[in-house]
Amino acid sequence: PAPWTDATGQPLGVPLHPFRNRATRYNAGGKSELDDVLPLQDALNRTLVSMVYSSELSAFQIRYSIGVEPPAQLSPGMWVKVSAKDANGKAIIPKPEDAEGLNAIRFGTLEQAQLAPFINQAAFLIDQMYTIARTPRQDEAGADASGEAMKQREIGLIGKVERAHVNFGGAWE
Repeated sequence: PAPWTDATGQPLGVPLHPFRNRATRYNAGGKSELDDVLPLQDALNRTLVSMVYSSELSAFQIRYSIGVEPPAQLSPGMWVKVSAKDANGKAIIPKPEDAEGLNAIRFGTLEQAQLAPFINQAAFLIDQMYTIARTPRQDEAGADASGEAMKQREIGLIGKVERAHVNFGGAWE
């Protein structure tokens, strides 16, 4: 390699050569191959964050009660006994007009979040990124795929590389 110094021996700095990918008269700097993929990556990131939050918030079932305050030490398998007592602690037999209030007492749990829609959306976004970037997926290459089938899967990527070699000239070396 040739020394990258001036006549006095001082380093000139890092040599840079711009690679103008798909430059147009309106955009002399060119366009990145990833420009069209970045919005999908942002959507994928939001999907994954939503999936993590949903799984954390619903990892433990949220219980509720209507019409009665359950004991604080309530745990799975315990019974909650609801009965009316007077000031002395003696059980009161409910009158017919009180029965409606006792029948309104309910216990339950909130439904846990379904993560399958998030997983399906993430898979869809990843597929779209591969398609738009024209990059073959390695996990879809079957063990029994022929050489011609594998070549056809890679044609978009090879086209990008060949175009870059022609456009960039010898500078990439």
